Amino acid sequence: MDDFMIMLPCGKGREQMVEQQLQLIWTSVILTFLDCVTFPKFLYHQHDLSYVYLSHNNLTGEFPNWLLDNNTYLDELVLVNNSLTGPLHLPTHYHQNLTSLDISNNFFHGNIPKQVGAYLPMLSTLNISINDFDGRIPSSIGDMKELSFLDLSYNKLSGEIPEHLAKSCINLRYLVLSNNSLEGQIFSAANFNLKYLMRLQLDGNQFIGKIPKGLSNSSSYLRGLYLGDNHLSGRIPSWLWNMSELVDLTMPNNHLEGPIPPEFC
Repeated sequence: MDDFMIMLPCGKGREQMVEQQLQLIWTSVILTFLDCVTFPKFLYHQHDLSYVYLSHNNLTGEFPNWLLDNNTYLDELVLVNNSLTGPLHLPTHYHQNLTSLDISNNFFHGNIPKQVGAYLPMLSTLNISINDFDGRIPSSIGDMKELSFLDLSYNKLSGEIPEHLAKSCINLRYLVLSNNSLEGQIFSAANFNLKYLMRLQLDGNQFIGKIPKGLSNSSSYLRGLYLGDNHLSGRIPSWLWNMSELVDLTMPNNHLEGPIPPEFC
């Protein structure tokens, strides 16, 4: 048997039973709603895991980078809605197989490691939302060529969106940066290459300037554009009307001026 799943709440007694049953080598581990505050001991002895899902368990402690060090073929690591804290520790060596990392809704803090893109280059999904990360968005995220989903919302991030991200993450479909303290121009037209973008959430920041025309490069795919609660200025561009797939457009609480383009009426 290669996989193990349990989705029942448990106290110390049942947690011990789970530990006793997991003496074999597993490739997938899904443990949820266990209400166990420490990582199960059996995980420290696994070296062939490909999928680890440990969400909604009230786990405490720091990011388990030892899981990445011990399991070089780990494909997905999901630790949603726990009580984990401390910085995001990178693995000791570059991890070439991890495609999905979701540590949202915890208490992680500190800067996102500058070399996150170099050490986790194959990520297609990165979700670190609803934590306490601060500092700037690392430019190395632009090295994640397979990245399609990036959610950094509800943190304390500052600075500008890295040009390397906007130019090199060509497979990005979802970019969610809401409710941080990001600033500056949204994108420059010369460095915007996110032509497959389907959802862009930048609301709740401190962006300035005009709505960039570079967004028209995503006209064939963009379905949701959320720019509210910033400091954007200028007129609402009429070219937004040419975005054939756009169904959600919100821009409240900015400094936009002029009439609403007649194309929107």
